[in-house]
Amino acid sequence: MNGQDVAFKCVRPKNTIPYWFDEMDVLKIFAVVHNVKHHAMLQVAFFASLRVSELCNLDFEDIDLQNLTVRVKCGKGRKPALQYISDECAKSLRQYLAARPDIEGKQPLFTTDYGNQYERTSFYRIFMTYKKLAGVEKKGGLHVFARHSFASLLIKRGCDILTTKELMRHNDVYTTMRYLHVSDGEKRAKYSQYLTL
Repeated sequence: MNGQDVAFKCVRPKNTIPYWFDEMDVLKIFAVVHNVKHHAMLQVAFFASLRVSELCNLDFEDIDLQNLTVRVKCGKGRKPALQYISDECAKSLRQYLAARPDIEGKQPLFTTDYGNQYERTSFYRIFMTYKKLAGVEKKGGLHVFARHSFASLLIKRGCDILTTKELMRHNDVYTTMRYLHVSDGEKRAKYSQYLTL
């Protein structure tokens, strides 16, 4: 093939505006979860912005309730990370840990009723059940809840793009910039404030 022009087709990244749940949607979902374990799982997923596999792989030792952190040992790209959780999330975790049965050997943080580590599909089904129960009809599953909604709410409330990038653990700020769509309301307010005749 020396000297010949070769054209390779490439898949363009999907850089569309992501779906996301607003504050009321997130609160509605939390409000319908009365199972202590499921509530703690959803709180950790949301407040630490964890991917489903990261949540399922958490061990008991990865939670630090004193410093309000969660250790992700092997995130996307096999990168470790230390994520923050809120006081509210820590409270849910304490309630869950008080009721959590002791398990010998490996200590997964969240286990099924049979003592096994959760699988991604099982937790996805749990989330979708609560989403339907809450009456949230917007598109999106657990990834939208824990990742897209997390970033969108940070941006909406004025968090800068670089801090959001670090909290989301993105390699490139351009990935984070797709969440700037939620600043449209702020743009409208500024437009109305400054463009007056």
